[in-house]
Amino acid sequence: MPLKGMEVTPNSPVSRNVKVRTTVRSLSSVLRTATLDDSPAPVRLLFRTTGAISVWTHDIARTMQVYVVNWRFDDLKVKEDCILLVDPKEAYSCITSKFGPDEVVEITTEAAQPIVFKNRSGASLTIMPADEDECNMCPDRWVLPYHPDGTRTFPMFDEPNGAYCDIALSELRKGLSDMATAKAPYVEFSFSPAGSVCQAGHWSAKTVKARTPVDTHTLTEPFTVRFTENLSTILGRFSSDTITLRLTKHPQAPFVVIDTLAGSKWCSVVATEAIKER
Repeated sequence: MPLKGMEVTPNSPVSRNVKVRTTVRSLSSVLRTATLDDSPAPVRLLFRTTGAISVWTHDIARTMQVYVVNWRFDDLKVKEDCILLVDPKEAYSCITSKFGPDEVVEITTEAAQPIVFKNRSGASLTIMPADEDECNMCPDRWVLPYHPDGTRTFPMFDEPNGAYCDIALSELRKGLSDMATAKAPYVEFSFSPAGSVCQAGHWSAKTVKARTPVDTHTLTEPFTVRFTENLSTILGRFSSDTITLRLTKHPQAPFVVIDTLAGSKWCSVVATEAIKER
């Protein structure tokens, strides 16, 4: 798993002097993924000389952590490992309005100085850097460790191992349809060897109820995951070529871990579960 043994993270003490060249399409895909709220907090974008971008952030309500890990782009050229401090929504809006998706832009800045984007014809865009203290960051200690077999563990509990299943991203999208049909702010996935389903609206007696069978691949043991209305936001964090996800759940944890299993760009989301009202 990419998070395991990651040498340099967005928390590492690397340069704030940036000299990077990439396409608008590549950069905007990361900025869009890092935008978790209507008015998001700034983020730290880590550029590596290996041609990769990482960003670890969380939403303002702290119900979701997102780890974009070493997304590699063939068009990305980085002079030295560095951090760019930006408001992801503002930066996305500005660069996609100013430049075409396939345009190559050079990004330059120094610590606490304006950020300049310039294309090959000389057209430029300047935005102000974010305040580092205002960035929503996920500290390294938040990252759940791995068992030697590659599965996630939960060291805060006496029994650190959880259950997991592998499921196609398209199957999880069925939950969005059930929520919309039932007009419910939640959807519950129940995974079992006897048959897995998602359902919404079933927590109340006199409401519309929607239920759909879902297919899974690997399943270690039966478990249930309850998503809030942020399921759409969660699924939108994964790159367009993501095929399969791994959901890992501990019975004592009020959250679920969702990792890319099949896809060229690895992402991990830790999401707080919906709470069933008594």
